[in-house]
Amino acid sequence: MPSLEEIDCQDWCVVWAKVGDDANAEGVFQYPQQARCRWVDRKTSSLDATGNTISLDAQVAVLGMEIPGDSILWHGKITEIAGTADPPTPTSGLYQVKSVSSADDLWGDRGRNEYGLQRYRNTIPTVLEANQELS
Repeated sequence: MPSLEEIDCQDWCVVWAKVGDDANAEGVFQYPQQARCRWVDRKTSSLDATGNTISLDAQVAVLGMEIPGDSILWHGKITEIAGTADPPTPTSGLYQVKSVSSADDLWGDRGRNEYGLQRYRNTIPTVLEANQELS
């Protein structure tokens, strides 16, 4: 039987985890991975790390993965991304992580992280090849 933290995670998301910036201050992202999640499209507001109010377009709880701020997410499985590009990159429906909160399980352990997302209207600038690291 799944734990309480896992039971409502019936969705999938694709994650391009941010690993740093290039010489032009553009984001550099890991090769995409998919993860189980709970994805809720709902407009809300939250405080960012500096205490400013930001608007959010979705909330996502992800299992088994810690996602850095400013990473890019897409709702669905990698196999559902149209096209034959490698790495697979959708042209719409991208979101960027803007807030992070932890939800502990019943025993006080880290159960899962919840992320507040804003729509990301650009394309993903640089994606590392699988098993490549930022130099």
